[in-house]
Amino acid sequence: MKDYTVPIALQSMLQNRVNAFYKQKFLKYHYYVDARGKFIYLYRLMPKGIQRLGRLTYLGDPENMEFTIFNDLSEKYDPKKRLFSGSVYLDGTIEGALKAVVEAYP
Repeated sequence: MKDYTVPIALQSMLQNRVNAFYKQKFLKYHYYVDARGKFIYLYRLMPKGIQRLGRLTYLGDPENMEFTIFNDLSEKYDPKKRLFSGSVYLDGTIEGALKAVVEAYP
């Protein structure tokens, strides 16, 4: 499998999609993405600091990415944890990942 790097233009497009999502849903916290290599990390700004939510793996198509949720107990991204509250929303997109983490981490 080829390793991809998230292009800079795609990084800003994904952040714009995240911004549109949380404004549309009237969410009370700010959500943002941070791309490093092939990974796109999802974070939420909370009053007590930054909360890690999950990680998308870029596979060359921003409409078909793999998602891994962040496990608060182990403090690691857990690729084995596929079923969790909100996992039904996972569809390979950034919006699907956001819907999933909003339900998993209300």
